[in-house]
Amino acid sequence: NTIERKISLVNNGRQALTIRSIQSNCQCISTELEKSSIAPGKAQSLTIRFNGEGRKGTQQKFITIYSNDPVNPVQR
Repeated sequence: NTIERKISLVNNGRQALTIRSIQSNCQCISTELEKSSIAPGKAQSLTIRFNGEGRKGTQQKFITIYSNDPVNPVQR
């Protein structure tokens, strides 16, 4: 019962974007990031996996991304 999604993290800034940490609110979620640094104008693939084994009903799970972005350093 594992669901996997890939999203793209895009650096629209003029300096390298460094992903400092990615945390989830549940051990049922895991993430995989190719590199922790994204060059200006480039993108990086983030894989998110949710293991729903033994879980029933609607699930409200999320990840939080911490970066060196000067405007939005924390994204949920």
